[in-house]
Amino acid sequence: MAWNGISGVLDGKIPEYALEYSRPGPHKTAWFEMTVHPLSRPEGGAVITHLDITRRRESELEAERLLQELAHVTRVTMLGNLRVLSRMNSANRWPRC
Repeated sequence: MAWNGISGVLDGKIPEYALEYSRPGPHKTAWFEMTVHPLSRPEGGAVITHLDITRRRESELEAERLLQELAHVTRVTMLGNLRVLSRMNSANRWPRC
């Protein structure tokens, strides 16, 4: 996969290439982003960079987890509200305005 992107940039078939990938470590998984940019010179070539994006990925995963948790709490709250409204309706105990 990475080689196809690198060769695509080197051959001029694609303008740039980026790939995020993970590597297991002794304590946790590390995440990296590789980018490939062509060099503008007659003999060609490319600059390949690798950035450690572990903190960013962990933050994204935590945000996703929190959104799922919020969605669950919202569903549970909605069900509780519906149950209260159902009981109030069956007992004709609506508050007067």
